[in-house]
Amino acid sequence: MPCPLPPARLPTGCERVLPAALAASIPIADAPSSSTPITTADSPTMSTSRPGGKSPPSFFALPAATVGPGPGPGLVTVQQPPLQPDTYTFNALITAAGHHMADLKTLDHIRHEMTRHGVKLNTHIGTSLINAYRRAPELAAAAAAAAAAAAPGGRPAAAAAPGAAAAGRVVSAAEAVMRELIQLGAANAMSYMCMAALYASARRSNDAVRTLREMGPGGAGLLVPDPSPWRFVAAVAEDAGQYALAEWLMATCQKHQARHAAVEAQQRQQQWEQRQQQQAQQQEGQGQGQGQEGPAKATRWQ
Repeated sequence: MPCPLPPARLPTGCERVLPAALAASIPIADAPSSSTPITTADSPTMSTSRPGGKSPPSFFALPAATVGPGPGPGLVTVQQPPLQPDTYTFNALITAAGHHMADLKTLDHIRHEMTRHGVKLNTHIGTSLINAYRRAPELAAAAAAAAAAAAPGGRPAAAAAPGAAAAGRVVSAAEAVMRELIQLGAANAMSYMCMAALYASARRSNDAVRTLREMGPGGAGLLVPDPSPWRFVAAVAEDAGQYALAEWLMATCQKHQARHAAVEAQQRQQQWEQRQQQQAQQQEGQGQGQGQEGPAKATRWQ
């Protein structure tokens, strides 16, 4: 059944062009109230939930969508209410941008929009940004150019210079985010791990090692006993040809696990000593009470 066309209206900036067959399944304003998220290959839905049980809007959840004629045959324009620019929608946008390997220009534009809407950096947004920078195509292009230049009979090193400069701008942008997270006290272990993964992608092993040392006991004091993040960063290092870094990462993972086990053992020992001390104090209090009660009873029986 074809969708009825609403009256013409001015563009709102929330229009999306979709194939008519797909748009036909979207509930429109005159239809019974329902909201069926539509996911396409380049439009992920948001699956996280807000505090209080409210789910954030999907990019393609159109509770009051209207459908109009599109710019070409077989196309229609879907108009949807604008999303609220807040930490939830920006985090979803950054996550989607990283998933689709958005370039530096796109990520810079997102940061500009965050500033324009007054959305502050927090742990989740900052970590998602660093991960999105890691997946920026400039880093992959620079790595490919460096590998080609290093190969026998490869291109001169000067040919790889423009790509290296672009990759440097990506790394600088990620470093600025990481510095801000640290200044805000919002950097968590995953922030450090994602930053180390970015350095590994950029073939900057020394910076990756420095970042993880700053995270550990000698720096921020964060322990990561779970091997999964370490394996992730090690896989990124191996993909970039940084095999020595990958070995160091797994060795450091074992150190974190050993230190975490030692900390847990110490905490259990402290808890046991506290319980013993409390029991001793309780027994001492009971003994004093019995000693005071004895003479009083003797006086009464006399």
